[in-house]
Amino acid sequence: MHNAMSSPNEIVCPAPRVVIFMTALRGPDIPAGDNSLACLLPLGTATFAERVMESCSQAGLREIDLVVSEQPENLRERLGDGSQWGLQLNWHLSKETATPYRVMQGLRLKSGQSMLIGHGHRWVAERVLRRLIEQDGVALHLDQSVRWTGWLSSDSLAVQHFAPHADYESLSQIASLMPSQQVLMTKQTEFAQADSADELMRAQQMILQNMEAGAVPASWLRRPWGAMSPDAVVDPLARIEGPVLIGAGCVVARSAQIGLGTVLSRNVMVTDGAVVLSSLILPNTYVGGSVTLDQVVAQGNSVQNLKWSVRTTLSQDDAMLTPLVRPPKQGSSWSGRLLALTLAVALVPLYFLLVAIQALRGRPLGWLSMPAVTRRSETNDQLDFCTVRLRRDRAGKADWLLGCYGALLDVAQGRRNWFGVRPRDASQWYALGRDWQILFGRTALGFFHAPAWIDPSHAVDKEALAAADVYLAVNTSVRQRWLILLALAKSCLRRPAS
Repeated sequence: MHNAMSSPNEIVCPAPRVVIFMTALRGPDIPAGDNSLACLLPLGTATFAERVMESCSQAGLREIDLVVSEQPENLRERLGDGSQWGLQLNWHLSKETATPYRVMQGLRLKSGQSMLIGHGHRWVAERVLRRLIEQDGVALHLDQSVRWTGWLSSDSLAVQHFAPHADYESLSQIASLMPSQQVLMTKQTEFAQADSADELMRAQQMILQNMEAGAVPASWLRRPWGAMSPDAVVDPLARIEGPVLIGAGCVVARSAQIGLGTVLSRNVMVTDGAVVLSSLILPNTYVGGSVTLDQVVAQGNSVQNLKWSVRTTLSQDDAMLTPLVRPPKQGSSWSGRLLALTLAVALVPLYFLLVAIQALRGRPLGWLSMPAVTRRSETNDQLDFCTVRLRRDRAGKADWLLGCYGALLDVAQGRRNWFGVRPRDASQWYALGRDWQILFGRTALGFFHAPAWIDPSHAVDKEALAAADVYLAVNTSVRQRWLILLALAKSCLRRPAS
């Protein structure tokens, strides 16, 4: 990694079409935090995505097509418009995270056009990119065996033959069998990946061992033990044995101890008495004074031990290792819960009237209770549930009103928000795609749902309901809420009496 920018005229014209996939999710053994993208994990002083942009710029590239899927807003926040590297970024959205390569079929590639394909969670050095630009080839690295780096160059005709539902593993097999003009082996300092906690830690060690080769920005402050961001606060009396990198927003207290091979990424607080050795601490983490971390990757209150390959989740109540930024609760706000409670109390006479009508008709008197999935746990991959009240299927208006009253009680109890996604049981949750599971896991269950616009005379289309929930999850404006209320009011007026 070199800071010197190379002249664009060193690239053989015309420049290739460059497509980089920023879709891979972080491995299951890497503690999750405020984002799930592997390309946003740290590689020394920056993220993998930023390092990849830097290599592309140094290799003389000027325009890049980025393919994103999950959390594109987090990626845009880090990369901006690419101008800081002299790049023009063109954004493309893939509906499928695991199989995003179908997007290339819609890029309007010219016949015989040269293409460079890469992945944002797999960094390669400038020299490798230059060689791939100059001549079609596949970049490999030597681990326990020879493996693909995730980068290749070829002509557009070969790319068009990629299977539309190919995942990374199948693409690796295709890359190994492609009739390339060159096979390029990367050096140990020319490749880093973030597929697992071990590989992520090895990537940090590569940066720490090459800090004199341009791996640290010029704006950072050099210290005998390594380097620190000018936005970090480190007590001069803290015991630090390098090489160590301390990122922006970090605080290291006076009696804290930081050992060699440690990277504090961003917004990490290490308090008096804490010991951190040969570890990577991911953003927004508080390390209390009674904690010793040795050969771990940690974020929030979750710790992955690299020596024993064991995940530990500490109680946040102990304040030993906790997230600095707590995720927002999914339930309704106190004002929303108070409004729901007020309405529930005011509608008690209507509730008893409906119960009496149901009793006279010989129908069930109440609602159904169901354990609804709220999210997939980040620590053990298990589903989290919350019991909610539902109306009965194929029921009349009285049953429907009783179900609404039960849902109102859910809002008052904090089990639902006023606006949110539909409750789903485990089987319905697993029927969703992984992308939608992640999105719904960040969205509260709701009293009001976005209409699915399906014909009432036909059977309920579960995919249409899920698509409507996606619409509500990504459209949070007040105007959209009023449009949903208006549509639901019209739907209620058309509801047949029974």
